[in-house]
Formats: sequence, C-alpha cells, structure tokens
Amino acid sequence: MNVNELTSLLAETHDELLQESWDRYLIKMWRAPFYAYMKRTMYIFVKDNNITYEKLNALKRTPRNVKQHRNTVARFIAAYLPKLSDKLWEGKMSEDELVAWLGKSKLDTMLMMVDDDKVKKETREKYRIKIKYQQNMAEGKVDRRWYDGHQRNSWSTVKGKA
Repeated sequence: MNVNELTSLLAETHDELLQESWDRYLIKMWRAPFYAYMKRTMYIFVKDNNITYEKLNALKRTPRNVKQHRNTVARFIAAYLPKLSDKLWEGKMSEDELVAWLGKSKLDTMLMMVDDDKVKKETREKYRIKIKYQQNMAEGKVDRRWYDGHQRNSWSTVKGKA
C-alpha cells in the first residue's frame, strides 16, 4: 500500500466513524428529557468533534436548510426522517441496534416534511381563528375566553365541545 491509498483509507474510516457518532448523538438527543433544537445540537456536535460545519453537512441525516435548523430534534426526526422516528417510537431496538440499522440503510434527510399538508392546514386554521376573534372583538361580541376556547390545544376543542 502506498501513502495515497493509506490516506484515503484513513479518511474513509474517519468519515464512517463520524457518521456513526452523529447517528448516536441524534438518537441521544431525541431521547433527552428536554427539547433540544437542531441548531444547538449541530453546534455542540461540531464543537465536541472539532470539525467544520462543511464536514457535518457532508454526513447523512443532517439538516439540509435553515428551516430544518429551527426544529427540535424530535420534530426534525419525525418530519424529515420518518423511518427512524418509527423505529425510535417502537422502542424495540437498543441504541447499538439502531446505529447498526442506520449504518446499513441509505436513509437520509428528506427535503420536505412528511406531514407538510397537515402543518399547513393547522397553520391556516389558527390564522382563521385569530382573524375571526379580531373581528368579533372589534364588534364587541366576545372576550378572551372565546379565543381560548377555540384554540386547538383548548380542552373544549380537544373534547369536541365548542
């Protein structure tokens, strides 16, 4: 083996170890008892591994655009890595088994959210409720309780009692 082949082999091995390390970190942050955002998660990983963002972005299963950086780790995985999300929620595999499965798979970050239509629909609904509330407030018909009762996280909305 000459020096070029050896250097190439070492670089390839380093990339594989870095990918495995990223996968483990992503799983660890998904399981964390707090909500970590992808931007912060990436920052810590880059700092701890002494690599550049360019090197991180070359890995699989990393955010591909700024919109993805603003998500929590759990939301990022659910929206852009749904197969991994399913495996994590099943809870049947250990961390080592998940990392081995990811190493064999070609799973990578999707550019569009899996549930994009649902998110857009919910956003439109929240906007419609806000506008209706503002109109009714201007006419003096309702108070804050009406608005609270029509929010999607309101107990009466959840139970179907409007």
